[in-house]
Amino acid sequence: MKTPSAELIELCGEVRDAIATPEQIARLETLLANDREARRFYRRFIQISAGLERYEQCHAGTAATAPATPADRPRRRIGRATQWLALAAGFAVLASLYFNVRSRTEDAAPGISPGPAADTPIAYIQQARACMLVPRVGPPAEFNGSFQVRPGDIVTTAANGSAVIRFTNEKTLFILSADTRAWLSQDEGSKIVHLTSGEILCDIAKQAGGNQWRIITADGEAKVLGTRLAVTANTAGTRVAVTSGRVRVTTRDSRQTVETPAGFAAQLTPTTARLVKLAPTEPTRVTTFTVVNADTNAAIAGFESLADDSVLDLATLPTRRLNIRANCAPQLVGAVRFALTGTDPGGKALDLVVPLAYSFPNQIENYFPYMLAGDPSIEGENLPQHSFPWTPPAGRYTLTATPYANMKGSGARGEPLTVHFEVVDGGAPR
Repeated sequence: MKTPSAELIELCGEVRDAIATPEQIARLETLLANDREARRFYRRFIQISAGLERYEQCHAGTAATAPATPADRPRRRIGRATQWLALAAGFAVLASLYFNVRSRTEDAAPGISPGPAADTPIAYIQQARACMLVPRVGPPAEFNGSFQVRPGDIVTTAANGSAVIRFTNEKTLFILSADTRAWLSQDEGSKIVHLTSGEILCDIAKQAGGNQWRIITADGEAKVLGTRLAVTANTAGTRVAVTSGRVRVTTRDSRQTVETPAGFAAQLTPTTARLVKLAPTEPTRVTTFTVVNADTNAAIAGFESLADDSVLDLATLPTRRLNIRANCAPQLVGAVRFALTGTDPGGKALDLVVPLAYSFPNQIENYFPYMLAGDPSIEGENLPQHSFPWTPPAGRYTLTATPYANMKGSGARGEPLTVHFEVVDGGAPR
């Protein structure tokens, strides 16, 4: 096994002493994410440091019980030597543990201080596949449909995974692509996403009071007030691609700052930053529809991609509380306009205006995920729910969804998708 690097030891010390900068924390998180031995070393380092701190406190309390006399001074010197010997012994034990002991929780959260109010959830995982949550305290767990995310909790996705993180009581969300690792923190003036590796797509709402969102990688950080962007971090560096708004990007070491407008990307290393123009994008389009469980947002098996002329038998589905999601390319668009019509088994037009908390069908959906019965499209509303249940009456339906470049169905119109389907309840299709 290899010896811990000088950089790793230094960063561990900075975190232990609570003087690490956000950039140092991000760098340590990168090292811990990519090296299992580094995670073992970090845990043993913190454990031994805590033990030595308790020893020093105990020794200091004992030494303070009596004033020093000339005869005591040699013993004091011996006491100081004993402290240093204990420190050396502690690190010897640390090395022994590092090279010989396997931790059963080596994939748990590293314990880096995430900022104030760490026990209060600030976000939740809205939908995911092949996703794990590594909490700051407690064992890792696979996504079960109801994860809350606290500062310091790490979210990881597998090679075939993805995750949507939405922040409590606001429209901001992050989509983690496959093979991505990220965690959240906050301070008085900003909320922070630490991207260790992989890619995140960001849809960031404007923050009250001029607060900022910061996205930190091992190469630098991006500061945004409200925009859409994609951030990718890998061994080649960091790429911040801006599709709307403007982002200020700063390198980690040289502190070079680049203002990145829409249509450009900033390529970062710890010491360099350069702007490149984004390649022209394909027209936005709706690619598929997915029938989901409205209570969990999970796809209904067999209807992950709703084929034309599909039949939904309510008697055989796992739930009658349904919704339909429009999937777009790219994943984030300005808005999606829905149009739904239907006829009952006798051929009479169905009245599809249902008195839900918000109108159904949801004619214009501004916020991801784009649901037929979705969240409110009203600026300034809190978003306690993002999928309302719908039990469709038996009949034949035609559903069309059209993407738009801007909010409220404005801007360039993308390619729509239309699908026909039938709903039955325990009977054969007619």
